Amino acid sequence: MHFSQKALVTSNAGKVLLAAAVLSATLFLPYLVPVPPSLSLSYVTQFSNRAASLLFIAGALLFAWLTRGQIAQADGTLRDRKLSIASLLIALVYTVVLLWADLFDTAVHRAGSEFYYNINRVMMLIGGLRPYRDFEYAYGPLHLYVPWLAWRITHWPILSYYAWWSFEWIAGTAMIWCIVRWMPFQQRWREFIFWGFLLLRSLDLWNEGLAYTPFRTMGAAFWILAVHTVWKRNQSSWRTALTGIVAVAFSMGIAPEQAVGVAAGLLVWFAILLWKVPGQFQRTPAVVFLVATAVLFAGCGAAGMFTTLLIFSKGAYSFPLAVSVLGLLILLTYLAAPCAALQQFLQRDFTSAALPLAAGGLAMIPSAFGRCDFGHLQFASPAMVCGIAWIQTRSTLRHMWTAAVLCAAIVPTLASQVQFVPSRVAQAIHTHSRRDRTHASPAATATTAAAQPATQGQDSAPAIRLAAPCTEIYRSPVLFPQSGQTPAQACMETGYFMGLINAFDEASLQRKIRELDQTPRKPIVLPDVPFSTSMPQAEADPKFLLEVESALWLPPARRAPFSYGSLQRYILDAYTPDPKGSNGFRIWRPKTIN
Repeated sequence: MHFSQKALVTSNAGKVLLAAAVLSATLFLPYLVPVPPSLSLSYVTQFSNRAASLLFIAGALLFAWLTRGQIAQADGTLRDRKLSIASLLIALVYTVVLLWADLFDTAVHRAGSEFYYNINRVMMLIGGLRPYRDFEYAYGPLHLYVPWLAWRITHWPILSYYAWWSFEWIAGTAMIWCIVRWMPFQQRWREFIFWGFLLLRSLDLWNEGLAYTPFRTMGAAFWILAVHTVWKRNQSSWRTALTGIVAVAFSMGIAPEQAVGVAAGLLVWFAILLWKVPGQFQRTPAVVFLVATAVLFAGCGAAGMFTTLLIFSKGAYSFPLAVSVLGLLILLTYLAAPCAALQQFLQRDFTSAALPLAAGGLAMIPSAFGRCDFGHLQFASPAMVCGIAWIQTRSTLRHMWTAAVLCAAIVPTLASQVQFVPSRVAQAIHTHSRRDRTHASPAATATTAAAQPATQGQDSAPAIRLAAPCTEIYRSPVLFPQSGQTPAQACMETGYFMGLINAFDEASLQRKIRELDQTPRKPIVLPDVPFSTSMPQAEADPKFLLEVESALWLPPARRAPFSYGSLQRYILDAYTPDPKGSNGFRIWRPKTIN
């Protein structure tokens, strides 16, 4: 089958209007699609993130086909500049300095926002519970079992967690270096691209979450390029297919959506190779890859790994895709990826890395278009890498795109790091020296901080004073302890969900109600506040988009925020609060059943 290389839209004005139509449809038509109730700013504004994903994917493919990817004239023969080992070493030093600054600040003050969720889930595993079956976890099992294995060796769960997190950042820095070194097309500006990626991704370091290291944020692009590099160096179908199986399995161990991107990109690429160059790639290794991938996905689905992913896929805990300068730059970068892939296909370069990168990236667009802050919006890393690589080979696009990214992203990020890191270290040193002067015990201070439970959307809370060993077990539908090393952890049952985290739709609330309704009922602990305010709404105001997306236009609120009404009604019907609270908390005891 022969495809014409002649574009149907040839004028620059026509291409600009077509791109504007695709972006406008993506940004505004989803407001016409109904959104089911969930804890989500997208529900409040009635923006369908699922519709936005489908519109953008269809629009990007249509744009690439109508223009045949011929957006701008390619540069002449470029001198390809490889990344140096010196760049990697400097980047590793930079990452280690950031890790030291963060861990020093954490030791003196408190851990990052993502730490508590992850360490609580690790402690659940240490306690003998099964992930995805007995407790909710949004990410892959490697984030649980590696700290668990380290704990079995060291018996220090928090140290084990931070060791694995630090390793992910250090190894992830090397992964970004490999990505830029392997990225397709002749590149003169690899150093700039590498440091741009590293600077933007390093913003995720401060939340101390395993899900925000380069292992996840850049992992899919790395594994697709790693498999492509194996093929390019060996021309071995079996080695390539087996490396692909390892890539999908490791990606699944990090996060399910990463495995979706890697599997989709490689399947499309292998299919193209079998179709267009059948003698170059053997059928049997491709079939083995397909079967192994299907078995892996089926097994992980049966184990419950996709439960939280499916909750999010319906629009829960999502933001509308706002109109913003940086958001438009990211969308334009994604728009370039299928253009690059189609050009390589039409030029019969079927072994180009642009093909699996674009396919895998488009498959990950729904993940990127969920929680649409700038960090999450970049999660379709294969398409991001492919689009940037292609843009950099066209001087007209390169100059405009680079200037815009420098002004909107790189310079503000670099300025924040230069200001933020020294100030946090200086503040930590000041606090540490003051604590030494007052002879406070660091161990006691850490224990007190660790004993403080928190509620959804709340950074700190008074400590629950629970004696050890526990004389009574309290169920905790809202609160969660912030450490696994305190009596509070042993005395509180959070159930499948950790407080209200990721319990973002009515089905999740019904699951919490079923847990509380077991016989015999156990007492529960709630904040000692008016009951109507004990389950606060998070991110219900469209003005929040100014903070997370720098929105240039705010959509109006069209629905009342999602309510925890069913859970609140059950508690009022089944429990009675103690007359007095203690330390900011109140015990609610089961009502006598007549």
